[in-house]
Amino acid sequence: VVMFICGVANLFSWILAATRIPAMITEAVIPFCNNKFTYFIILMLVLFFVGCLIDAISATLILAPILVPIGVTLGINELHLGIVFCVALIIGFITPPFGINLFTVCSTAEVPFASVVKSIWPFILAAMLGVVILCLFPQICLFLPGLIG
Repeated sequence: VVMFICGVANLFSWILAATRIPAMITEAVIPFCNNKFTYFIILMLVLFFVGCLIDAISATLILAPILVPIGVTLGINELHLGIVFCVALIIGFITPPFGINLFTVCSTAEVPFASVVKSIWPFILAAMLGVVILCLFPQICLFLPGLIG
């Protein structure tokens, strides 16, 4: 099932690239996202929502061809954008009501879902704060790659 989802997502990405839909979306969205911070806020909201519904590989294959060109056009480093993209999707895994990892915790620890959801909020807020810090200070995630290149 996972391989089927990845295959269909890959086909969808190829169709998007062949029809230039990401370029058209980029041209349409850029006037509304006139700075990096507005883009990051919209990106994080979309990725938190999508991350709690589908797995990260499928979400990346579907959304990256659409969202990444917008960020690159705004002057965001591709590596920085990729790291924020991955971390925001991972936060979606623990976001109720459909966070995949919440169900894993419930079944592994044999704990009711409601108790896990009540206790997860401090961790979600801390993770969201971490992503905001990554967005505001790209040097955090670009420091080591900058030493190599």
